[in-house]
Amino acid sequence: MTGCLDITRAVKPPRAAFLNYPLGHPTGKPFQLDDQVSILRSALGLLDTATQAPTLVSLPNSYDDLQPGWEAAVYALPHD
Repeated sequence: MTGCLDITRAVKPPRAAFLNYPLGHPTGKPFQLDDQVSILRSALGLLDTATQAPTLVSLPNSYDDLQPGWEAAVYALPHD
């Protein structure tokens, strides 16, 4: 599981699942069991489906569906 696409591409692990969620939420938003189970199943599925290294898969789950506008809030520069 990774939340840092650029670093993961540079390191080239044998297999990785990228999730575009805020750092600190590598397996989903708290208390969103359906989303968490989906993420874990997809990531663990790489054990069967990744046939060559490196394999990097972007998971289709969307944190924006759970909390719209999260990227703007997380990556906003502080105001003076």
